Parts: sequence; C-alpha cells; structure tokens
Amino acid sequence: MTAVGEESSQTSRLEKIAERRKQLLEMGVDERFIADRSTHPDIVPSSWDLHQASGAVLLGQRYAYRFPHLAPQSLLIVPISNMWQKDCWWRLQNAMRHTAQSGYSVSLHGVEDKNFAPADAIAMMRWKAAMMARDAGADKVLMIDTDVLLEEDTISKLMAWDRPVVFPMLNELSSEYPATIRPLSHPTGFAPNQGLVRVQWAAMSCMLFNPKIFNHLEPYAWRGDDYHFNQCLANMAHHIELDTNTVVNVTKGPRRDGSKTYDEKMESNRATHDEHQNQERDLGPPPGFDPAFDDGYIDEWGAYFAIVNPNGIPEQAKTENNGWHV
Repeated sequence: MTAVGEESSQTSRLEKIAERRKQLLEMGVDERFIADRSTHPDIVPSSWDLHQASGAVLLGQRYAYRFPHLAPQSLLIVPISNMWQKDCWWRLQNAMRHTAQSGYSVSLHGVEDKNFAPADAIAMMRWKAAMMARDAGADKVLMIDTDVLLEEDTISKLMAWDRPVVFPMLNELSSEYPATIRPLSHPTGFAPNQGLVRVQWAAMSCMLFNPKIFNHLEPYAWRGDDYHFNQCLANMAHHIELDTNTVVNVTKGPRRDGSKTYDEKMESNRATHDEHQNQERDLGPPPGFDPAFDDGYIDEWGAYFAIVNPNGIPEQAKTENNGWHV
C-alpha cells in the first residue's frame, strides 16, 4: 500500500516529466530523442549499494591472505550494452538480489551503448567498465553481455572462488554454426562439475575480475578477439579459469562476422543500428510476476527491479530518476 504523501510525490514527478516532454516536442525535438523513461535506448541502469556487507565473513579462512580492503567481496556489475535480450534483464536482477541476500555488497552501473555497427564499440565499453571498477574501489567486477541468462546463484558461485579471473561455462541456446566450428573456449568439451579448469581462451560473455589486473593490463587488450585478450593476460602471468560447476545459458553464440559476405555484414550493421537507436529496451519482470505477492518493483515504464521489499523504497530513491541515468 502506498501512503498518500508518496502518491502525491510520485504524481508530481510524473507531471514534471510530462511537462518537460511537452516542451521539447513543442521545440521540435523528435520523440525518439527524449530520454524520459527507463526503457529508452539512451538510458542505462545505476544502482549502488551503500551498506557495508560482511565480505570478510564470506571469505572465511581465505581472508588471512588478503590485504586490508574497505569492502572485501564487494561487487560492481557492469552490463556491456543495454540491448537486453528476452529474459536476460530480470534474470540479472534476481541474481543480484540472491547475491546480496547471501551477504555480498552488490552494485550495478551500466555504460552507454556506443555501438554503431554490431560490436564495434564493445572494446571501449569494456575498458570503461574496467576503469569504473578501479574508480569505485570494488573488490570484484562482473562484466556481462546482455544475452546472458543468469541463474540466481551464478554470481555468488563465481564470487566464492575468490580468483583473479573466473568465467562461467557457457551453453549457447542457438548458433549459426556448430560448436566444432565455432567453439566457446579452447580447450573445449568439458563436462560440468569438474571445478575450475584453466583454458587458453574463452568467449567473453560473462567475466568476473579482480580489478587490480587492470592496473597493468594494456587498454589494447580489449581491442581484439577472445584469443588476443587471454594472450594479453598471459603476458601478465594471469589466465582464465573456467568454472565448470557454473553453467550459464546465452541466447545465442558470439558474432562471427568474418564468415559473412559483405552484403550480409552491411545489412546486419543497418539492422543493428536501427535497433540500438529506436528500440525500447526489454526490462520487463519474470513471467507470472505479481507485485502484490512477489519480491520486486516495477516502475511506471514497466522496468523490473528485484528488490526484497518494494514498500520499503526510500521516497528519495523514487523521485531521483529511479536508479537510471542518461
């Protein structure tokens, strides 16, 4: 139930948004370029955890080899792009809630999607995520693509290893090519539940890092393929460890534009550019979600947040852009 004062404040905020939209339209601004809703293509999420979580307790005996940290086992999640595939956003939200309830400090901050053609700006977005993690002082950073279907315990399972670089084992639900032609790692063919295995390279769809790695990683490391990235890690005496205990589905395999004809690639570029510029983002709740009984909150534009107690949201949080920024 919402208090009368809260309803009045929420109504006032929506009236201001509507008035601002009206003014911009009267000035001749195209509606596509009015970023006044959480599903707009130019809006990215921002949600920071300000409480001190029990990271030292979660580390247990491993805390003994750690140097002091203001927030041990704190996690910053950075989605790479905001072009969310079906069901990927709410799964990330639910995984964040599960991880926070497990005792971790969890924050989320997106990076602006700069792609003009498919994947042309991913390197820059990943480097921005790396710099953001260093600026924030996070103990770990999770970079995640928007086609990854997390399970609720995926993040906490990766965090529990406390390793410099850990990727989950990916399972693509659809692909243009068989795995024998376009594998997701090398070596490949690992059976689940074999613990951590070291690989030469792996697809970079979901990556957990200790940000200290970025103090020495060349920015150019992001500007290449999966093999090139791990080659750069290896030159710093680091490597990717694949968590075979944690299998994560992706809606589709990584892009392989090198196998397309010129016309196919140009058509793909055109379609992707149109989607990025014009398509409202898919931020809806889980199927069957009922705000009256289920944990979670849906804003006025249909964007879902997996908070535990929707009625406990501070009024200030409801009136300050709803955890989104341009």
